[in-house]
Amino acid sequence: DVDLIINFDRTSSLYLNSTNLKVIRDIADELGKTIKFDVENPKYRDYIEAVNNNTLEITDTQIDLNSEPQKGVSPVGSVSDNTNVKEVSTMHKQKREFKKVYKILVGIVLFLSVFGLFLWGMLWYLPSAVVNIKVSSEVLVKLLDVKAVAGQSNIDTENATIPAYVLNVEEKDSLTKDTTGEKIVGEKAKGKIKVTNKKDKEIKIKKGTIVKLITSDDDKENLKYVVAKEVKVPPKTEETPPEDDTTDDTDSNNTGDTNQDTDSNQTSEPIVTYGTATIDVEAEKIGKEYNLDKGEKFKIDDYDVDDVVGENEEKIKGGSSETVKVVSQEDLDNIEKELEEVLQETVKSSLKRKVVEGQVLLEQSIKYEILDKEFDKELDEEADTLTLEMTMKGTGLAYSESDLDQLVKEMIKTVVPEEYQLNEENPEYDVAVVSVSEDGQSLQLQIKLRSYITPTLDVEKIKNDLAGMSISSAEQYLNGLKNIESFEIRLSPNMPAFLQKIPRNVDNIKVVVENQ
Repeated sequence: DVDLIINFDRTSSLYLNSTNLKVIRDIADELGKTIKFDVENPKYRDYIEAVNNNTLEITDTQIDLNSEPQKGVSPVGSVSDNTNVKEVSTMHKQKREFKKVYKILVGIVLFLSVFGLFLWGMLWYLPSAVVNIKVSSEVLVKLLDVKAVAGQSNIDTENATIPAYVLNVEEKDSLTKDTTGEKIVGEKAKGKIKVTNKKDKEIKIKKGTIVKLITSDDDKENLKYVVAKEVKVPPKTEETPPEDDTTDDTDSNNTGDTNQDTDSNQTSEPIVTYGTATIDVEAEKIGKEYNLDKGEKFKIDDYDVDDVVGENEEKIKGGSSETVKVVSQEDLDNIEKELEEVLQETVKSSLKRKVVEGQVLLEQSIKYEILDKEFDKELDEEADTLTLEMTMKGTGLAYSESDLDQLVKEMIKTVVPEEYQLNEENPEYDVAVVSVSEDGQSLQLQIKLRSYITPTLDVEKIKNDLAGMSISSAEQYLNGLKNIESFEIRLSPNMPAFLQKIPRNVDNIKVVVENQ
């Protein structure tokens, strides 16, 4: 309390000397307190009131409290000529007692001062506080365009380019595979056909004319033959027989090609002879089914069988066929594709072996070129196997991983919002090849950055703001900050409730920001 009342009981002797009261009041003034005195003995109440009202002239001399104070006279202590020896002795005794009490009071004041400084030091240096703040993280996904250029020596942040290094290799390999194509091979049947011309005029059978077998056999009805060379067949002829008185007999040499009237009562008919010629034919296709026995009838293309007809007087033979394996187009395509894939893997491995430590070669950047290829067989050639030899060149662009990291770090600064910061110092990213220039000297890359960002908190400001706050005030303050998910305040050591405050010493406050 500011206002204090000191009450002296009847047995007290401290207030018998007015100087003691002055010392007590001076101490109270230094501590910012207001002191008033009271006494149980009503005999000395006027004296105490004079002290309280500052109307008492305080000296180092003793007040004679045993004598009755005169009315209207202030009980001011003084030594007069009529002061007896006993009073003087009592005054000196009281003075010694005052000095003793004064020393005690000074000691108390010094003790309280030292204790206060000690307590203040403890309250300043000993208490500590840890404030854990959890903030919510957000996903940051950005696409960055970067170009790797061969011949460039330095990183160009402004143009987002880094140096690239050209790598070249040549590889040669061969591959043999079984053929899958099939082809029917063999010989065409050949023979001769006698053509009979029943027309009145000569006919010309040209080379390539189709001659078709006339048969009722379904398996042979479509057999066709081709005339090997042009042949002219003369027309039929009529001849008048000589007059003869003996008409009963017929000419025994008549073969049936001449028509005679055996009626002796009629005039003789002319003798008709059909024109004939032999043509060489060859089967339209290979196969033994074109082999024919003699005596088969044939239709000559473009002529009616009643006018022109063919017949083989000898066998048509020589036809044969068999199925053999040949090189098909599919064989050529498949073996080329397979060997190309094998060589690409070989080229890729060779290029990777040429990459030095710290460099990165993206497979998508490799360009493959077939320098030479040679098949040992041609299309439709009869063969059981097919072999291909191929030479391939591979060109790739490599870049330094540290160059790209450095460029990405610089570019990230332009895409992270101002009020946020990256959670990690080295964010993860994926690299994809967008395109390779036609001359193979530059590589267009796309960087897919995926990281987490958190709101930026001014930790030093938070510490300064929290210093000296009560727990409730600190909680209210932290709840008012943006983007904070939760927080926890831990004080050390464990103090009584009325002393639980955030330390005033900022150095004893630790603020830890964690990502949610």
